[in-house]
Amino acid sequence: MMTRIFIEGLPATGKSTLLYLLERQKYRVVNELGHVLPPNAFPGDGLNLEHMLSINDWFIARESERFVDDKQTIYDRSFLTHLSYAYAYSRYSGIDGFAPTMAQYALALAQERLFLPDALIYLNISPEESINRQRIRIQNGEEPPLPSFWRDANFLHDLKRADYALFDSMQGIKIVCLDATLSTEEKYSLIPLEEMNSLEPRLDLDAFRGALDD
Repeated sequence: MMTRIFIEGLPATGKSTLLYLLERQKYRVVNELGHVLPPNAFPGDGLNLEHMLSINDWFIARESERFVDDKQTIYDRSFLTHLSYAYAYSRYSGIDGFAPTMAQYALALAQERLFLPDALIYLNISPEESINRQRIRIQNGEEPPLPSFWRDANFLHDLKRADYALFDSMQGIKIVCLDATLSTEEKYSLIPLEEMNSLEPRLDLDAFRGALDD
C-alpha cells in the first residue's frame, strides 16, 4: 500500500506535470508552498545569519501545516529541499548558516513538527539542463522566475551534491531516482507506487553535515 511520498529535484524537472498526472490517477497530492502562497507571502532569502534562521522558523511552521493525517499522500517538494538549500545557499552567500539550520530542523523532527517520508522520488537533471529549462520558461512567461541564483551553475551543483549526501544519510526510506528528461508518462510508469512502504524511516543529520564538510 502506498504511504507518504516526497517528490524532489532541481527546478524545472517536470514535478508539476508528474503530480498532475498522479492527481488524475486519484492519488492525493499536497502542492508545494510556491503553488499555494503568493510570491509576496514568502520571507525572501537570508541577508544575514539572524535573518536566515528566522526564515527557517517560517518554513518549518509552513511545512508543519502542510502535513495531513492521511499517510497515503504525495508531497510536491518538502522540507528536505530546505536542508540541501541551506548548504548551497550558505556557500553561495557566504553566510555560515548550515550548521544552525540543521539544528533547527533536527529539533523540529524530534518534536514531530516535521515527518520523514516513507519513500522519495527524485527527478534527476543536470544543473545545466535545469538552467536551460528555467530560461525557456521565463522567455515563455510560464511562471514567475525564481531568484537568479537558482540559475547559477555553482549553486545548483552544490544543491545537487547536498541532495545525494542527504540520500546517503537516510535509512528505511525507499528512494527512486528518475531521469527528468523522460516523458511524464514514462516517469509515471517507472514509479512502483504500490511497493513504497517504509522500514522505519530515519535521517542522520550529523552524517549529512559530515559528508558535506569533507
